[in-house]
Amino acid sequence: MKEKENVRIFETRDDALQWVEDRILAAEHAGPEGGEAPLTLAQIELFRGFEADQTLAALAPCMGERACASGETIFQGGDAGEELFLIRRGIVRIVCRWKGASTTISPRFGRGNFFGEVAFLDRSRRSATPWPRRRRICS
Repeated sequence: MKEKENVRIFETRDDALQWVEDRILAAEHAGPEGGEAPLTLAQIELFRGFEADQTLAALAPCMGERACASGETIFQGGDAGEELFLIRRGIVRIVCRWKGASTTISPRFGRGNFFGEVAFLDRSRRSATPWPRRRRICS
């Protein structure tokens, strides 16, 4: 990225979109890196409205925590879809690679979002490769 007199020039459209997304997510999740508290299950959008003492308590034993370093691959496109990931803290970037095309970057997901649900639900292969942009915890 080149910066000149309040004008930013990016090599690719994806680079420009990433820059904008970083600013939006930073504003939404303001606070020092790693300083945000991990969300509880009840705070994650997917589970809002469920009763914590019944439904979420029954789900808890089926879940595990995983901390991922920035840039670490969580799974690869083509892997079996055996897990659903909940973002309790941080940001995850999803990358799709299509045959005969350059890398396509999908939107990033932040705290409270989830990913991996399509392959998890229909038991298909993963279509994308996610990795954390910032350290985060997923369940």
